Amino acid sequence: MVQKSEKLGLVLDVETTGLGPDSDEVIELAMKLFSFHENTGEILDIKEEGSFLREPLSMSAKKIIIKHTKYMESHLMPSLGKALMKG
Repeated sequence: MVQKSEKLGLVLDVETTGLGPDSDEVIELAMKLFSFHENTGEILDIKEEGSFLREPLSMSAKKIIIKHTKYMESHLMPSLGKALMKG
């Protein structure tokens, strides 16, 4: 239960394939409901959280994801792998 000096807040994170409302799609939503102290703004508790994934429907969105995934695999993952091996 929320105390009198506590308020509720919600953080919403939206992942999309781009910024074009006619050409891009929402592929993930993540939310956190939290309580915070009214006077200090201090976060007191995470009340509830959830994340929802969605496969893109359009071929253009799928191509963007494939392009970025291949870039990550070829450019970022080798560096990450080397860093992890060094420990």
